Amino acid sequence: MSLIPETTWARAGAIFRLAVPVMLTRLGILMFATIDTLMLGRMSADELAYFAISVPPQVTVITVSYGLFSGTLVLIAQARGAGRLEEIGHVFKIASVMAVIVSVFVAWVLLPGESILKLLGQSPEISAGGGRAVEAFVIGMPAVLLAAVASTLLEALSRPRVVLATVLGGLVLKLGLNWWLLEAHGAAGANLATSIVRWVMYLALLAYILATPEISRLGLYTRIARKRQLSVDLLKLGLPSAVSQGLESSAFGAMAVFAGWLGAQALASYQISLNLVAMAFMMAMGLSTATSVHVGMAYGARLRAAAESAGWLGTWMVVVYTVAMGIGFVLFDREIAGFYANDPALVSAAAVAIVVAAFILLPDGIQGVLMGALRGFGDVNWPSAMHLVSFWVVTVPLAHYLAFGRHWGTDGLLWGLVAGLSCASLLLGARFFLVSRRPMP
Repeated sequence: MSLIPETTWARAGAIFRLAVPVMLTRLGILMFATIDTLMLGRMSADELAYFAISVPPQVTVITVSYGLFSGTLVLIAQARGAGRLEEIGHVFKIASVMAVIVSVFVAWVLLPGESILKLLGQSPEISAGGGRAVEAFVIGMPAVLLAAVASTLLEALSRPRVVLATVLGGLVLKLGLNWWLLEAHGAAGANLATSIVRWVMYLALLAYILATPEISRLGLYTRIARKRQLSVDLLKLGLPSAVSQGLESSAFGAMAVFAGWLGAQALASYQISLNLVAMAFMMAMGLSTATSVHVGMAYGARLRAAAESAGWLGTWMVVVYTVAMGIGFVLFDREIAGFYANDPALVSAAAVAIVVAAFILLPDGIQGVLMGALRGFGDVNWPSAMHLVSFWVVTVPLAHYLAFGRHWGTDGLLWGLVAGLSCASLLLGARFFLVSRRPMP
């Protein structure tokens, strides 16, 4: 039976079936931060602010690592489509070694968290509280990257339910640890609980991979052939994607820094609105992953029309999903804000931010899926340049101007993100149109 669906409806169904568990997995991963935001928001605005300022380095590291190891997804999908099954395990082993090396470097960079936050202009109180939270995150740093590689392998092999089950189990453990650690340690306790859970989740995924004969026979125990070439291919695909993801997440991080300049309440309301945006985006990333897998398999099988169709189908699916989510944000803004905070002033500020954040969802989802589709074709350099323009030429300067020059505050930061993400969607859409119509090599 062919791995490549032959009709448009069959292809849409295959993308949807793979996307749903991946979407739920991404949502589950984000629920770690959502749980922390809810519990800390009800504890105090200050603790939520400390957590909020610790989130940008976490998100940057996680998204960059997913970008860096996105080449794993593409190479495994292409190897499946071409029938080179033993190469799958070789890619996994090389990526795991890279994950260890990168995680040690990143942990070393992030350890002086308080000093970094002071250099970014945060107050002594926010720097001290946020610094403790960053240090607690560093403990789980290697597990973040190793779990990203293991999850990518299972999703590329169309086994996303295993990853989902692991995440759901991790959420249960996370809740228990939070009740124990938050009261005594606040934001730092929240991140420490997450770090512990990340290690447990990685070890569970690794145990499943090694204990499953159908997977362990895919080159996990054989000598790596073409080691140099596969390493180069992983870096050629992964480094531009990591840069692209880094440009996006660091732009979001810059918004958090700007929000910190506006004060603790502005930072807390920004965290609430961006947590909701991130929740919607992580689910959209399920469609991005599924689209990338199906484009990659079709590309590996040299079926250009099928690869093009998979890319546009994933894009239309994310349009429907993000529009529905945006309507929900607008209709239930105050009710949603009330889940995150007890302080009436914070609820009011967050409700306004949530309405503006609704307009972020559509362009954010579209650009995410199109990035996945382009990765499936192995096209990563031009998309990275497009992200540079969209986020650091458009988003950051415009957001700063609207927030401080026009005195729009947090709303100005969010409207800057709307503009930058819309620019990214248009540029990536044009790029996919061109790439998907090229003759296969």
